[in-house]
Amino acid sequence: MTGDETGWMWSTGLISFAFGIAAGYAIHFFVNSDNKHSEELEAELDQLKEEMEQYRGEVAEHFQRTSELVQEMTSSYKNVYEHLASGSAHLCSDAIQTPQLDFAMQQEITRGESGTEATATRPADSQ
Repeated sequence: MTGDETGWMWSTGLISFAFGIAAGYAIHFFVNSDNKHSEELEAELDQLKEEMEQYRGEVAEHFQRTSELVQEMTSSYKNVYEHLASGSAHLCSDAIQTPQLDFAMQQEITRGESGTEATATRPADSQ
């Protein structure tokens, strides 16, 4: 082998090596940029999932409190009704009709308070 052939082989080898390094860097750059974007999207997705779970919890808590308030309101309505009915029965001397809840409505109120199929009683008619 002559000096020219050896130089040519070294030149070809160095050029091939440099090309390989450049190609490897380019592939690494494109693959990692896609990974970074994927990681950013996954982090954003995880954050949105967490926010959605928190929102669902708040909605459930809101409707639970609404249910409690409606039950309290129903109980208060029943107490006012019973107060008016008993007062009317005791205070009115004339034979007037005592105000009464619809029997089905009164039964629902009683059932809602006790949680059972309790039989509601009608207030006594005027004395």
